[in-house]
Amino acid sequence: MLDDPNLVEGHTDIDFEVQDGELVIVDESDSLMYSNPEKFRDFVAKCACVCFTATPDDQELNGMDAKVLAAM
Repeated sequence: MLDDPNLVEGHTDIDFEVQDGELVIVDESDSLMYSNPEKFRDFVAKCACVCFTATPDDQELNGMDAKVLAAM
């Protein structure tokens, strides 16, 4: 699959359309989450996503990332 460069796209924001069956992988998703929580929530609700964030700010599971996600 990765041998075809047309199957992988790079983006620096979430202002793009996702087709059925596509997987979105987001690195540093916390920066997108914090900049516009509602837009981030709506984007991840409509497609298959794997989102990576940094370690929670207090090194525990109740860090800011977990609080924002729970509020969504």
